[in-house]
Amino acid sequence: MTPNTATVEVRDNNRTSHEEERPEDVGQDRLRRIPDKIPWVVLLILIVELGERFTYFGLSAPIQNYIKNPHNPGSNLPGALGRGQAVATALGNFFRFWAYASTVVGATIADQCLGRFMTIAAACGVYIIGLVILVATSTPAGIESGAGFGGLIAAMVVIGLGTGSIKANVTPMCAEQYWPDTAYTEQLKSGEWVIVDPELTVERMFNWFYWAVNVGALSPLITVNVEANVSFWIAYLIPLVVIVIATAVFILSSRLFVQTPPHGSAVVDAVRIVTIAVKEGGFDKAKPSALEAQGA
Repeated sequence: MTPNTATVEVRDNNRTSHEEERPEDVGQDRLRRIPDKIPWVVLLILIVELGERFTYFGLSAPIQNYIKNPHNPGSNLPGALGRGQAVATALGNFFRFWAYASTVVGATIADQCLGRFMTIAAACGVYIIGLVILVATSTPAGIESGAGFGGLIAAMVVIGLGTGSIKANVTPMCAEQYWPDTAYTEQLKSGEWVIVDPELTVERMFNWFYWAVNVGALSPLITVNVEANVSFWIAYLIPLVVIVIATAVFILSSRLFVQTPPHGSAVVDAVRIVTIAVKEGGFDKAKPSALEAQGA
């Protein structure tokens, strides 16, 4: 195939054939652009993303009341730990900060060591452990024993690492499931010639991706009502069940995914360069030519 040709798929009711045509033969500058079909395995990744966002937002919403208000059966305000507004706000801010800061950890592990699939699977396991801690220590027995506050802090650290590691890798893994990178012309059954555009395909994939995020973000509508009318531990149990199901779907589908092996982390490279520059007294010593001359 020469650089100025495109694969044209011709379809009718009786046959499907392929032939080579130059773009000018079909007037590509006047053709309508359409997205390709989205690989169905992308839907499996969207289940993981929806489940993770459902879990994150669902467990985050009750935390303020859980920390701030004391447990008082005669009050209309749900509560458990009674640590006050300042502590509740500080811990809530810490949790959100850590959930986003830990994306650097998750991305580095994936790029340097495990790859994206294994990192996401491991992060889901970490997530589940954190939620088990939260559910166990938010039960009436856990709170009465004094384990509620310490359990919450431990759960925040563990869950934050899990959600950050998933967040850093699920988006690029979703994009990797669609591999064509050049547009091509195709004749539809209606007889219309169109250009199938990979950029439009990826755009549509991520439209669906962010719809999954938005649907997952509706989970506080459930957990806040459960918190107010049933109990905190049941409110946290619901996200735990959801993330377990999403993790099972993801792991059981492992053979269906396009998996990119680790290829080295830019974070590790940056740390290495800065370290060399500090030790050797300048960034000139960290240039590739200087490192090659030193045999590094």
